[in-house]
Amino acid sequence: MSTYEIDFAQQVPVIDSGIASIKLGIFTKLSRSYRRTVGSEQAVPLAYRVVRGIFLDPINQSTLEEFARCNTQLVESEIHKALADPELREAISLVYAVRIIQLGWQTRNPFNDDANKLTERATDNDMLIPDIVQMWGPDAIVNFFQYATDFTSRNLQAQPSDAD
Repeated sequence: MSTYEIDFAQQVPVIDSGIASIKLGIFTKLSRSYRRTVGSEQAVPLAYRVVRGIFLDPINQSTLEEFARCNTQLVESEIHKALADPELREAISLVYAVRIIQLGWQTRNPFNDDANKLTERATDNDMLIPDIVQMWGPDAIVNFFQYATDFTSRNLQAQPSDAD
């Protein structure tokens, strides 16, 4: 095993944690918004499915899979809206960037199928995936994690309308 692999392995928990934080922040923002537009019963399943769709994650839950099947057009529409939202778009593009790096490391192939799917999703939505190493230098993963923490913190703060 090379020292490169060992060095990168130390970054994986930071990457995973940052990705999970951003997904939580997006889920929270969307579910609050959906409560006002589709009602509280559909807000959580819709937000869950949209976040899973944005990041091309499997649903892994039969009730939510059924919700997705019955609401395909709504889900797709909300995925496109989320990908167009400037704040969410920035966070999503950063997740795509670190995920592509991580997938390249895991597969030893920077052009692996999952990375290509993320790139295609970004391209289809006119979204640029930033070069975080050029942007942040050798502290790219640490800076990504800090961004993720800040993003999630902003979105987890109670909103005045949440008391309603």
